[in-house]
Amino acid sequence: MNTASRNTILAALRYLISEPSSALKGVDPIVATNRIAESNRKTWSNFNPIITLKCGITKGKKLDALAKVFFISSLPASPPLPPPEIVSIKSASRDEIFTRLSYLSKSQIDGFEAFDVEKSSDVIFNARKGKWKSLNPISKLECSIDTIKIKALKKVFSL
Repeated sequence: MNTASRNTILAALRYLISEPSSALKGVDPIVATNRIAESNRKTWSNFNPIITLKCGITKGKKLDALAKVFFISSLPASPPLPPPEIVSIKSASRDEIFTRLSYLSKSQIDGFEAFDVEKSSDVIFNARKGKWKSLNPISKLECSIDTIKIKALKKVFSL
């Protein structure tokens, strides 16, 4: 299931739904396929995340039916990236800002997995930081970093 293509998922769901007395009767295979294929399946260790996709497959017999045609592969966990040294945001170079934001993005820390590292690095580097007393003013810049992400910035930046 972790690596199955959209076509494989669709074919398997159609097969399961077509079985006599299938627990998956009533599940729309297109909707279920789209939601499953669009989710981040690489991190799944079991089928339970499917329940949260609101695709018609619920806990119990429906979820158990998937085990007839799918399995969850145990992918080797990649070692976490070592965190970069904390630097002062006021004196950091553009490259130092980029490196730290890249680390947060690649490590998928606190919502940093889907944002533009290049643009954010430029915006933060070019901001007037002289009067900053905290990292909070970053949330007011147009760089896709909100107040929730500020906490993660404290792992790589100081004042």
